[in-house]
Amino acid sequence: MLFNLLKSVVIIMAKTENGSQKFTNFEEMFSKTKNVAETLNKKGAMYLELSRKRIEYMDSKSKLSKAYEKFGRLQYEAYIGNEVDENEYACAVADISALKEKTETLSAELEEAKNKDAQELKKGAEEFKNEVKSASKEAHDVIVQQAKDFFRAVQLSVKSGAPYDPGSEIHAEFSEVKEKQTPEQQDVRSDQKQDH
Repeated sequence: MLFNLLKSVVIIMAKTENGSQKFTNFEEMFSKTKNVAETLNKKGAMYLELSRKRIEYMDSKSKLSKAYEKFGRLQYEAYIGNEVDENEYACAVADISALKEKTETLSAELEEAKNKDAQELKKGAEEFKNEVKSASKEAHDVIVQQAKDFFRAVQLSVKSGAPYDPGSEIHAEFSEVKEKQTPEQQDVRSDQKQDH
């Protein structure tokens, strides 16, 4: 209900300004905002899980180091001729095996997550690049249309005999913009033609 109310308020506000609709793509804007929020939420959860795994990995490495230390002490005691409890020795070996396996598993999971994140970033960058290209093409098309409208208005003004000041006459040539030219390139060409 709140969404519909907000949507109608925006549409009413948009229609009151000079009769033109300013926010015609409100639903699209809302959808994109919602998608960004969902993506950020997913990324946040993923990075939280990744941080948890890193902490678990570091803890496992620390415990493995202590298990090696304990095993080394037992080995040294046996080397110098002291009696060593076989159960304690077997526990140290079992601890090392379990912790080593856990550490290797966590390391592999972290590496996989890092590669997955890098691939997602690359994919996101490619999508963003395509959106920018699309947006700049749309902006370019809008600028071309505005230029056409302006020159038509100038031509109609001249044809209708509207008064003008000869000191401020506008000299401009209009030609269709090709696909690969940017508005800046078009301006440079117009300036070059005026100089000749």
